[in-house]
Amino acid sequence: ATTEIYTLSLTTLFRSIRDAEEMPVPNVSDLADIDDFDIETAPGLITSLDNLNKIVYKFIYGSLVILTGKRGSGKSVFLNQAFVCDVLESGEDVFIYSGELGTSVLKHWIETPLIGREYITMKNDFVRKFYEKEKQEMREWYRGRIWAYDDLNNDIEQILNRAISITRKFGVKVWVIDNLMSLDIGITGDGNQWIKQKELVVRLVSLALTYGVLIVLVSHPRKMGTNYDTSIRLTADDVAGSGDIGNISHYILSVHRYTKKERAGEKIGRAHV
Repeated sequence: ATTEIYTLSLTTLFRSIRDAEEMPVPNVSDLADIDDFDIETAPGLITSLDNLNKIVYKFIYGSLVILTGKRGSGKSVFLNQAFVCDVLESGEDVFIYSGELGTSVLKHWIETPLIGREYITMKNDFVRKFYEKEKQEMREWYRGRIWAYDDLNNDIEQILNRAISITRKFGVKVWVIDNLMSLDIGITGDGNQWIKQKELVVRLVSLALTYGVLIVLVSHPRKMGTNYDTSIRLTADDVAGSGDIGNISHYILSVHRYTKKERAGEKIGRAHV
């Protein structure tokens, strides 16, 4: 009986060896088996700005966008148009963190381009009034679609947790984080700010890929000298903070306000085409 059991065990062993399959290496795929990428059908945001679309075509979901620009260049106007209003028009929803504006001011800034000039009355150079009927219709249209972070706690962990929760619960596809300098990312003052900024950007890229969202991070440019020519356009190297901010992100946008001379066709400074 003992010999018979031993023989059966050897038979099973030989069969296992004969039929053994190669163990795959974890987290590694044969590139030939990966699904094709087609930018035409890939989910993404196509803005209402034709000149921008000619350059990027669309902002692919699962990507990180860095937006910069000098003070007064129109960053907020561009941000609200391209990454809030155009997102809503495309049928998707938005989560917004604003470290500089209260939610009431943020609401006014977003609703201004959303309602359209034809439904705004300028009381003077500073005060604008929305048509009441169109204002209510607009708010009903975007109700449940723009989610604003409204806690004074600027800890990045809490902000990102709220963004993740909103995406899981409502399917929000775009996160706007305005801006890097207003976030508490754990800088201790011992020179670790570059490391922390790199860690944040790496994590944002990972979150964008994990949840299939488009994340827009506003980052101010580095300080220019007092004699800096304001007509000169910014490049990726002018983004304030760690150089890895631009190196790791998928898109970098710089907003520039044309000067009177530029509008007249005179070329000034660098990076003009």
